Order: sequence, then structure tokens, then C-alpha cells
Amino acid sequence: MKKILLLSFAIFLIAFFPLVIAGELKPELTEIIAKTPATEKIPVIILFHEKPTPSDISIIQSDGASIKYQYTIIDAVAATVPAQAVEKIAKRAFVKLVEPDYKVKLVLDKSIPQIQADKVWEAGITGKDVDIAVLDTGIHDEHPSLTIEKEVDFTGEGTDDLHGHGTHVAGIIASTDSTYRGVAYGADLFNVKVLNKDGSGYGSDVIKGIEWSVDNGAEIISMSLGAEVDPCDGTDAISQAVDKAVNKGVVVVVAAGNSGPDAGTITSPGCSKKGITVGAVDDNDNVPSWSSRGPTDDGRVKPDLVAPGVGITSTWLTDFKSLSGTSMSTPHVSGVAALLLEVNPSLKPDDIKEVLKSTALDLGLDENTQGAGRLDAYEAYIYVANATKEPENETEENKTKETPPGFEKRKKIELPPAFEKGLPAVGITPDSWMYGFKRFFEGIDLFFTFDDVAKAEKHLKYAELRLAEAKEMAEKGKPEFVDDLIEEYEDNLEKANEISKIAQQLGKNVTKVTELVAVATSIHVDVLENVLEKVPEQAKSSIQRAITSSKRGNEEALKVLEKAQPEKAAEIHFRIAEKRLAKVQEKVNKGEIEDVGDLIEEYEERINKSNRIAEIAKGLGNNTTNVEQLIAEATSTHLEILSEVHENVPEQAKQAIEKAMDVSSKGREKAVEALKEKGALGGIPEKPLIPKEVKEKIPSIAKEKTHATIPEAPEEIEVEIPETPEQPEQPETPSTPTTKKEDLKII
Repeated sequence: MKKILLLSFAIFLIAFFPLVIAGELKPELTEIIAKTPATEKIPVIILFHEKPTPSDISIIQSDGASIKYQYTIIDAVAATVPAQAVEKIAKRAFVKLVEPDYKVKLVLDKSIPQIQADKVWEAGITGKDVDIAVLDTGIHDEHPSLTIEKEVDFTGEGTDDLHGHGTHVAGIIASTDSTYRGVAYGADLFNVKVLNKDGSGYGSDVIKGIEWSVDNGAEIISMSLGAEVDPCDGTDAISQAVDKAVNKGVVVVVAAGNSGPDAGTITSPGCSKKGITVGAVDDNDNVPSWSSRGPTDDGRVKPDLVAPGVGITSTWLTDFKSLSGTSMSTPHVSGVAALLLEVNPSLKPDDIKEVLKSTALDLGLDENTQGAGRLDAYEAYIYVANATKEPENETEENKTKETPPGFEKRKKIELPPAFEKGLPAVGITPDSWMYGFKRFFEGIDLFFTFDDVAKAEKHLKYAELRLAEAKEMAEKGKPEFVDDLIEEYEDNLEKANEISKIAQQLGKNVTKVTELVAVATSIHVDVLENVLEKVPEQAKSSIQRAITSSKRGNEEALKVLEKAQPEKAAEIHFRIAEKRLAKVQEKVNKGEIEDVGDLIEEYEERINKSNRIAEIAKGLGNNTTNVEQLIAEATSTHLEILSEVHENVPEQAKQAIEKAMDVSSKGREKAVEALKEKGALGGIPEKPLIPKEVKEKIPSIAKEKTHATIPEAPEEIEVEIPETPEQPEQPETPSTPTTKKEDLKII
């Protein structure tokens, strides 16, 4: 009887509130499907919410997918799928996104002294033994000026270069020719062929090339290629693979593209969040019209910097040739990264990116044209060479250390009570015979709520109630209830978000609902992670899926709140960051350091988002003082706490803490400078209270004190640099691109 009653109520609720948990299709893919016969197969990349299980793979194969690659670097597969089955796969609960398998195409004479690489050579630094993977059309293995250490082909043509572009790029990095010498001519090359003899290929092969490079020990990946994706916001599969490679300790350098001069013309993976994106300059430090400009579609500044890319002479199939393009700029930066790694092999990708940007020559142009400025190898070398030297001026502040206060030190902006109170009381639990009545009246309550904002709030309320019930069932040792409750939690959360989006489109004020969603989902992630530890293996996948849904809902709500109420959005980001930092402290105190890296990465992500809010507010013409004060105060507190954590963790965890401190320090520095200009610094200290020995490990802090000089260069080393040919070839992609949006090309 109980089962019949529950089933009746379930049917009633499903009739009114159908469950829809589905992935998305990229807009370009929808267009491709419409033009493709139903049974014809389309090459796609399927991204999952988490690592796909064998069952997930089996399901999409039964839907018609033929798997080309199953990746380990990202949670995705490359496959071909009948046009009629693509949408079906996208609607699978475990699928996050289906996008086209983007077609990929191609997008040193005077440049060496221009970036002062020859001065670095004079100090004996050549990039010796640094492994650089060149993902391109291959490298001509019989060229006398190039030596290949490892090679692999993902095109089916063999590893030799049948085009010339890859050989040219490799030469800019590591040619040993006495006339056309590469930037890091002592480095070792990995030939990773991902583009064919026509200079084109597929994103799936590029991702596989990235994965192979990471697995085979590459320290740097250089990619002079790109695809025009929409949106170019770092969410496409190639960009995600770049970010994962960086997370694994590999420096990834990518071309900005040759689609300028318009704004927003960066190509993928130039729009990745963690890669180093490179634009072009000529030998007079002018940015050519064709060099792609930022920002990315999610508002980030790109390129990161610019480097020589006009009339660059380098190795060709049998001889040498002059070419132009951001393809030529990219290997200059890859080569300099190798020089820095020879000087200090312990540098992390983020360190190198920061050093290259902070030492670049400011050309006085818009930051979305020049990034931080033009690459300067010598200045970058000086910075790294001196970073470990004793600072000239040591103060008492450096010598003493106070016990860092807790998070309670900083002032906090008031948030809805839910942030402190947590989940609602459960009341009648799912294992009670009364539970069916409880759900019935919830359904009636929702059905007769007609105001959009009120309905969104109620969906959010019932989402939290389902989550509280799932937590209680897990704690009672009844995991059989958890999966259904989590699905209902996701359903309610999705409906609250959808109502909020529709209201926004209609111009309604939904700030209150958005704030509640942002706050609630912030709490939900912590609760779900707690539940995850208490359920058996068969229930973990649904919990993990809900964590992903919560994070996605939180991200979407905060994007809206960042514009409507920037201070509250920043406060929420900081509260989440502080929860992660508190977990780090807890793990360190227990001696459990295996999860510290992941927690620190989540902390950094929130700090970066907080730091960007001031820029968003400024762009909207709003007063940014309150946000900047919040950023400066919060990061000051965090730096003190992180410095204490740094002292208490074993060596293998220190680098993660140092990276987090660097992120906080950069955000703090920017906020403090802005406040000083306004005379609004108040009681916020200009410098964080951090021990000297820790400061020296943080690039954004240490750079203030590195003024020592490098040893004089040996006099006997002489480098001759011939002139560039008078009429260099122009970029292979014109300033007005003729390729389709899905085309990926060498640039």
C-alpha cells in the first residue's frame, strides 16, 4: 500500500514537474546537424560532468557513437556520431557538452636581438636539456639544423613535415644554425604531428597531442595553431586540455591568431585560462593589424604578451624561409620559457607566465592589443636569476612574524542568513510512510505559485530540503534513498536557475533570487562533499553529479550578481575561498596532504574571480572602492594564514601553497594600488605581513626586491644576426578570415 501511495504521488509530481537533466550542444553543432543527412556521421567531442564510467561509454556507443579517443587529460571522448543521434547523446544525464571536432589549420635573424635573447646566450643559457613539444605539421627530420628527441603522428601521414610550417616553428625555438639560430638552441624537441600536409586537422588530434606530450615528459608545449570557436571563453575542449596540462606542470604557449584588428578575435586555445597567449609585433615593436585582439568572450585580457612575428626567417623543409604570423611569435615565447627553466627548473607554469608578463616591455598600447607588452628575454632572465638572491634591504618586518589571525579578522559583508544557518530542518524523512503526503503538498504549493520570483525561491527551498534529506539518509545508513533525492535536488535547482534566467531576459529584477541561489549553492557543495564520504560506491556518482550541478548553478548566479551587486558577489567568492582554506588547514593539521593541491586550486579560482569583480564594476561605470577594500582586506588576511600553513606542510605541498599566495598577492597588490590612488587605503597595510623566507618564493612579492646584477658575459662569445629579407611573406591567414568558424588552422 505504501509503495502504491508513493508511486501515485510520484506520478502526480512527474506530470507537473518533468525531470530534465541534459547536456548542451554548441550552436555550431546544431547548424551542422541541420545540414547533415540523418545517418551520416559527424565528428564530435563529448565532454562529461566527470570521468566517464564504462557504463557511460557503453550507453553512448549504443546510441551510435564510434569512439576515436578516450582522453585522460580531460573528461571527454572524441567520436563520430550519426547526425540523428547527437541530440540524444547530449541529453544523457552524464553528458556536459557536445561540440564539433573543430577543424584545425595553420594560422631568426633580427628578432633575436629585439627580444635580447643573445644577451642570455652570453651568460651560457641556451635552454639546454629542456623538453619542448611542438604540436604542428611535423618537423622535417633530415634538416641539418634540427634534432628531434621524440616524435609521434596523429594524422596518419607519418611524422615527417610535408607542409613546412612545423619545421619553421621548430627552428625558431631550437635551430642550431649559426646564422638562423633558435631562441633556445640547446633545448630538445618533441615532434608531435597533429596537422596534415594541407596544414589542417582536428581538435581531437590536438587534444591527443597535448595528452601525449604531458605523458611523455614535455616541459613546454608550443602550439602555433587555432580554431575560431563560439564562444571563445576557455570552455571548449582544446582550451580545457591546455588548462589541465598546465595544472600538471607543463608550460603551454599558444598563438593568439591572425584575425585582427577587431576586438574579440582570439582563437582557441588562445582563449584558455592558463595557457600563455601570444600576439605579434614587427621589428619596430608595432602590432600588425592582423594580430588577433582580446578580450575573450568571458571578458579576460588576451593576448598575455606579444613577440616578434613579422618577416621571421627560420628553417624550412630543406633550407630557410621568411614567414609572418602569430605562429612565428609563439615559438619565441616557448624558447624564452626554456631559457628560464634552465636557470631555475623548479619554476612552475604560472611562475613563468607571471615573469614573462611582468618583465615585458610596455608598448603603451591597449592591453587587449599588446597584453603586458613585448617579450624581453633578458629582463626575464635577470628576474629569475636574481629571484633567489638575498634582498639588499632587510627590515624588521621581514625578520619578525606574528601569529596570523583567523578569518574573523576581516570585516564581512552581510549575506542572507542561509549562509550561516545552512540547510533547513528535514521534518518528515523519506523512509516515513507520511513522506508521500509531504511531497504532495509541496507539489500543490508550487503549482499554485504564479509569480516567477516566488516560484524560483520555492524551487530553491525544496532543492535544499531534498539535499538535507539526502544528507540525513546517508547518515542513517540508508543510501538507497540518496540517488532519487539528489536527482530531485538537481531538478529543483535547475528550475530555479531557469526561472531566474527568463526573468532576466524580460528585464525583471531578480537580484534577490540570484543572491539566494549563489549563497545556497555555495553551501550545497560543502554538504554534498560531506555526504560523498558517507555513501557506498554505487551512490557516489549521483553525489558527484550533484556537486557539478551545484558548482555550475553557483557560477551562473554569481555572473549575474557580479554586475548587479559586486560587493556581495566578491564576499561570496571570498567566503567559499575561506572554506577551502579552512579545509587546507584541517588537512594539514591531520597530516592528510593528498587533497591539499585540489583544495588550493579551488581557492585560487575563487580569488581570481573576486579580483576580476573590480574590473567588471569599473567597466560598468560603478564605484569600485568598496570592492577594492574588500579584496585588499581579505587577501591580506589570507596571505597571513597561508604563510602559517606554508610553515607547517611538508615540502611536497609547499609549492601549492606558494602558488595560492602568489594569486592572492597579485590581487591584493592591484587593489592596494587602486586604493592608494584614491586615498582610500585606510587601515589596510601596504605590504602583507609575511616572513622573508616565504616572500622570496612568491614571484609577485619577490619581484619588489630583486635588483642584483647578473655576472658579465664572456667576451669571446660572438653572435652574427643577418638582416631580414626585404619582402617577407604575410601571414597565411589574412586579416579578414575566410575560414568557417569550426576551422582550426595554423596561425
